[in-house]
Amino acid sequence: KLKPTLANKMASFVPIRSSLMSISKLVRPTISFKSIKRGDIYRYGSTDAAISSSSQPFSGLFRTKESNPGRHTIHHESLFYTIPSETMQKLFPPSALPNYFTSQIETFNEASLMIRVPALEVINYMKIANYTQPPIKYVFYGNRGTGKTLSMLHVIHYCHSQGWLIVNLPNCLNVLKRHPTDIVPAVSYPGKIDQPREAAIWLKIFRSNNESILNDLLTTADYQWSKRESSEAGRPLLEIVDLGLNRPRSACDVVEVLLNEIKLSSCRGKTRMLVAFDSVNGLFETLTPIKHEDHSRATIDELTLMTSFKNLLNNDWYNGAVVSSVSQNNVFRGPFDKHTPLSLLQKEGFDRLDPFVPVLVDRYSEKEVHSCLDYYVDRNWIQSEGARTHDGRQELVALSDHNPRLLEKLVAPL
Repeated sequence: KLKPTLANKMASFVPIRSSLMSISKLVRPTISFKSIKRGDIYRYGSTDAAISSSSQPFSGLFRTKESNPGRHTIHHESLFYTIPSETMQKLFPPSALPNYFTSQIETFNEASLMIRVPALEVINYMKIANYTQPPIKYVFYGNRGTGKTLSMLHVIHYCHSQGWLIVNLPNCLNVLKRHPTDIVPAVSYPGKIDQPREAAIWLKIFRSNNESILNDLLTTADYQWSKRESSEAGRPLLEIVDLGLNRPRSACDVVEVLLNEIKLSSCRGKTRMLVAFDSVNGLFETLTPIKHEDHSRATIDELTLMTSFKNLLNNDWYNGAVVSSVSQNNVFRGPFDKHTPLSLLQKEGFDRLDPFVPVLVDRYSEKEVHSCLDYYVDRNWIQSEGARTHDGRQELVALSDHNPRLLEKLVAPL
């Protein structure tokens, strides 16, 4: 029932419809020898004769030198690219990454992502989208461990390379579960709750992502933070961010003001904004682990920080895009068996995001799984001689069922 509903509603949304028609023209050509000779695509210790052998079950092509995501095309599908260390420090600090990927970066001494079709589709949509309309919303969905978060990282890297302002909330569910007791009653909204620690964590990520842009964006109004502290109109947004970091008690109010100012700047054409929400269904939880003073559980709408982020999903701004993912891990009700957007977002979340472009992140293809194994062998993550053989690799593929996360866990002890 989900697909006909989305198709009917998106048919009237011209930018999305034209984007889908454009992406449908993409094909998956095989990698040509011209690409290999140019040095765009390579493998370690390989020869053209070995690469061209069609009798091999896997080609050994697993890496590309092209680190600019704006230049990635379907020709780079299934290849790994390395994010420069300077970009990683600025765009993806450890607090903005899933733990397993942080561990992988430390182990391999590099941050490499596989170029996959779902991320390429969204990037292609963004290249041809109409930014004079409300933001087009993209939702990555799929079974656990298929790579939804890493596909989002690829899209975020693309937008950063194009000079966009990044509003990245790494995991909406973690904001609820990480520090449920580090809360205070909201001063600006009586009866609601502030999460000053979570607000400060996010402000630090936001500052790291956008420091060079924030100096050029100015406030449009005067703001009174306390009896002694205020900010005048015309001050750089970077000053507002630093105020929130230095005064955690005002951090939630700073986030609300900051997001409203960014929307105004985006509408005025001063910047283009990407809103990236991983596990966006966390914004539509019925109840949370956070409790009021009377020990009753708070709802999402009673948390000022989460309300500020939810408002970015409204259609009251333009010159940007919203990229999100849905997670089967739930705060209270346990993991869901279904992975479709309607099942995970529930009615409120689905209606808030609608219309949106659903993008399925599926298990590895045969080409992708062998590319991943080649990468693990190159990084000496697979040291067992038996696991490196054809039969050993086929066994790993069968045991993992082409699931990226499960494959990573299987090869860890090898």
